[in-house]
Amino acid sequence: MVLQIFGVDKKNAARRNQYERALELWEEKRDEKRAEYKYRKDGLKITKRNTYANLDAQDQNRQQAYDYELARQRFAYDGERKAYERSIQEATQSFQFADLAEQQANLQQDRYLFENELALDLDEQQTALNYRFAAAGLAVDKKKAKTAAAGDLQKTAVDSLKAAGQAAARGQAGRNAYKNQQAILAESAAIENQIVENLFNANLGIDLNLRELSDQLIFDKTSLSLSRKSLKASDAVQRLAFKRDKLQAYMDAASRIEMFPEMGPPIPRPFTLPRPEFQEVFKPNFKIGKPKISDFGEKASFGDALLSDLLNVGGAVLTGVTAGATAGAAGLSAAAGSSGILGMSQTTAAGVGAGLGSFLSQ
Repeated sequence: MVLQIFGVDKKNAARRNQYERALELWEEKRDEKRAEYKYRKDGLKITKRNTYANLDAQDQNRQQAYDYELARQRFAYDGERKAYERSIQEATQSFQFADLAEQQANLQQDRYLFENELALDLDEQQTALNYRFAAAGLAVDKKKAKTAAAGDLQKTAVDSLKAAGQAAARGQAGRNAYKNQQAILAESAAIENQIVENLFNANLGIDLNLRELSDQLIFDKTSLSLSRKSLKASDAVQRLAFKRDKLQAYMDAASRIEMFPEMGPPIPRPFTLPRPEFQEVFKPNFKIGKPKISDFGEKASFGDALLSDLLNVGGAVLTGVTAGATAGAAGLSAAAGSSGILGMSQTTAAGVGAGLGSFLSQ
C-alpha cells in the first residue's frame, strides 16, 4: 500500500517535470518568435527608412539636374543673345563705315569730276582764244596784204605817171612818144596785175589758214565734247562701283550677323518618384501552442492506486463466480460512486468497472 502511494507521487512528479520541461521549451520558442518578430519589424523599419532616403536622394538629384540643365540652357541662350547683339552692333558700325566710305568716295569723285570739267572748260576757252587770236592774226595778215597791195598799186601808178612825165619831158613826139607811153602803161598794168594776183594768192592762203583754224576749232570742240561725255560716263561707272562696294560691304556685314537666338524646348520638370507600399510584418500569436498540464495525462491519486490493488485481489478471489454481469454492473456503479470518494476520475472508474465486470463474468 505504501509502495502504491510512493508510486503515485513519482508519477505526479514525472508528470510535473514533463510539463515544466515542455513549458520551458515553449517559452524558448516563444521568446525566439518574439525576437524574430522584433528583428523583422526593425528590418522593415530600416528598409523603409533606407528606401525613402534613397528615393528622396534621387528626387534631390533629379531636381538638381533639372536646375542645372535649366541654368545651362539659360546661360547658353544669354551667350547667344549677347553674341547676336554684338554682331548687330558690329554690323551697324560696318553699315555706317560703308556709308562714310561711299560719301568720301563721292566727295573725291566730285572733286575729280570738278577738276576735270574745269580743265576741259579751260581747254575749251583756250581753244576758243587760240582760234580768235589766230583768226585775228590772219585778219591782220589779210589787212596787211591789202594795205601792201594798195601801196604797191599806188606806187606803181605813181611810177607810171613819173615815167610818162619823164617821157613827155624829153620832148618826144609822134609815134615814138605814143609807143613809150603805151609801154609805160603796159608795164604799169602788168605790175598792177601782179600785185592783184599776189594779193589774191595771199588772201587765198589766209582763207585756207582760217579754214584750217575753223576745222581745228571744230575738231577741238568735238574732242572736248567727247572728253566731257567720257568723263561723265566714267563718273557714272565709278559712282556705280561705289554703290556696288557699299552693297558688298552691307552683304558682308549682314553675313556676319549671328542667328537670332531661340530658347530651346522646355526641360521636363522632374516628378516625385512614387513611394512603395510595404506590407507590415505578420505578428504571430505567441500564446498558441502553450502546453497545459492536462496534456501530460491526469493527475494520479491514492484512490486510483487503491482501486488497482482491489482489482488485483478481486481477480484472484472471485474466480468462477457466474453472476459476472450483474456483479460487474454493481461494481461499475460502486466504482463510479467510489471515484468521488477515492478521488478517481470518472474515466478511471469506468475502466476499472469494465475490468471488474469482465472478471466477474468468467
